[in-house]
Amino acid sequence: MLLLFIAQPSAAQVILTWDPSTSAGVAGYWLYYGPQSGTYTTSIDVGTATTYTVAGLISGQTYYFAVTAYDPDGVQSDFSNEVSMIFAPPVSSDVEVIVDNQDLNTAQTGTWYGSYGDYPWEGQSLYSATLDATFRWTPSLPVTGIYQVYAWWTYTSVRATTVPYQIQHQDGITTVTVNQRDVTLRGRWNLLGTFRFAAGSTGSVTVSGQNGNACADAVRFVMP
Repeated sequence: MLLLFIAQPSAAQVILTWDPSTSAGVAGYWLYYGPQSGTYTTSIDVGTATTYTVAGLISGQTYYFAVTAYDPDGVQSDFSNEVSMIFAPPVSSDVEVIVDNQDLNTAQTGTWYGSYGDYPWEGQSLYSATLDATFRWTPSLPVTGIYQVYAWWTYTSVRATTVPYQIQHQDGITTVTVNQRDVTLRGRWNLLGTFRFAAGSTGSVTVSGQNGNACADAVRFVMP
């Protein structure tokens, strides 16, 4: 009996297949596996199947596999050849850049004051006191690509319900309007959209107080 791997999906699972036994009276097969060669901690009666998917394996662990055939009385053959595979931990490709209102790569116009709204990012947020107030965050992005852009703000009962965020990206400028008076959106990352950005500091996000009291706290760029 020859045991073979035919696939390893991205999740920690493996599909195994083996040649049917040529012995007479074979009633089925047992699949064995474990974390040490020749020492199998798990056994599965797979019936007459000659392929089986083992799931739920632990990333970073090496597993060893073998099968036996059994007859109607349950008597098993010798083990097949043993095969092994290591399931490497997944490598995250996420790129995340956060710019807070207290960082140096920000700029503002008009009048802004410290806000008493709860759940600020990094302990502080600002609110606009004039209609001409704008606040801009300029990230330094490590690579060119598509990024999800999020904003974090604090809540008070006088926040504007139509606060515009202007996202400057590789394909132009997009304005997204949010309701900062919605208490369910306070103190969390809220998605503004997904955009293409060049590496470096050519992109930006700007919030405006043109429609009333607006919060400027933090923005986040994530390349999934």
